[in-house]
Amino acid sequence: MPYLEAKCPKSSLVNVNANHKAEVLRAVKNLVPKAYPYKEYNSWKVEEARPLSSPKTFRPYFNLAKELCGSDIAENSWLIQLNFPKISPGVSASTGIMFIVKNSQDQWIVWYTYK
Repeated sequence: MPYLEAKCPKSSLVNVNANHKAEVLRAVKNLVPKAYPYKEYNSWKVEEARPLSSPKTFRPYFNLAKELCGSDIAENSWLIQLNFPKISPGVSASTGIMFIVKNSQDQWIVWYTYK
């Protein structure tokens, strides 16, 4: 996977809160093929999409983002949890996690994936 090691964003970030979920989901359509470029990942479904800083987000994800790239990036990032149905259900590889952020050039970028 291209983003298994964190690629911390260097440019200024835009705070995108939970009210912008529709925008985030539109961006995800373009980001998933880049983050998961293999054919077994070409069918996918978003299971969860929320700001990493949301109280509803599993805290270890926020803590991981903060540890990898600092508080500012963690505070402005979104957690995207994906399901890949072509991979056997119940197998941990059928779930993917992406951390994404929007930069000041109005671009969404993936900066970390897990599986």
